[in-house]
Amino acid sequence: MPNQNKKRLVRLALAATASAFGYACHALSQDRSVRSKLREDAYRLKSGLDYGEEEENSSQYISKRYDQYRRTSDLLSCPHADGVTSEHYSAGKVHWLDYTALEETEEVLVYFHGGKRLDHMTYSEWRMLEKLQAKLGWPIMVVAIESFFTRSYALEVELVYQLICQVKAKHQGYNWHALAYDSGAALTLELVEANAKMFKQVLLLSPWLGEEVKQIEHLDEDYLLNRSQEEAVESAWQDQDPLPKMTEMTITHLPPVHFFVGAYDSWKQPALKLYKRLRAHNKTTRFYLFERMVHDFALQAMPEADETLDLLVSELKQ
Repeated sequence: MPNQNKKRLVRLALAATASAFGYACHALSQDRSVRSKLREDAYRLKSGLDYGEEEENSSQYISKRYDQYRRTSDLLSCPHADGVTSEHYSAGKVHWLDYTALEETEEVLVYFHGGKRLDHMTYSEWRMLEKLQAKLGWPIMVVAIESFFTRSYALEVELVYQLICQVKAKHQGYNWHALAYDSGAALTLELVEANAKMFKQVLLLSPWLGEEVKQIEHLDEDYLLNRSQEEAVESAWQDQDPLPKMTEMTITHLPPVHFFVGAYDSWKQPALKLYKRLRAHNKTTRFYLFERMVHDFALQAMPEADETLDLLVSELKQ
């Protein structure tokens, strides 16, 4: 090999070694393993996030979510929402999965979707609900939650409360149960705090209760939470409304509340805090913890998601 090529290879090897050393130092300076840093960077690329200043990324993230919200403001724009029956009331609208089942049962499940009022109900949520409805056999009523770009959180809680009352006035003689995913949990708890008899029981799936995001306790080998997106959501909420912080809610007259949470969910601690408060006050409550699962595990195609659906059905039919 010519001497010039040998020198060139040596320079390239030294450069690669220096880059790897710098990458490792950067990861270790953040109290993380090199492997977790690699996984986070891969996740960033997959999510299409831009590198740069964190504040700029947050702004871009919120703008992107707002544009998506305006383009998909109707829940029925989701192609997975075929065969859904809609009802309109003065306080808003609701969508029914298997509306005809109202004639065959006295039980109704009301679903409050996630998205932290930045995103509407996702394809994965529709798919999860369809699977649940097939197992449960009850009609499921989906409440369309408005974005905080449209109206304040306090007004949204008030209008959803009125909406549920109007629906129950039309469809009398049923037992009403609630299932909430993500930020739908905070709104649902606001409703039962105001009226403990609104629902027979409340099931919270990967609940978001308004607390600020916490670092996951274990850096999962398969997933590293993208904190920049979550901090952007919190920042956007703080600009519009105070975070609700439902861990501090009044729990004196709550109906049974059950939790379904992934062990690697960064919002696990607020849910656990509320659960412990309920237990301390002898309230009917259960906490199902799924090992190595992250926030949206129940919406994914995996055995743990199917197990969750079976547990939801079991709790609802008790």
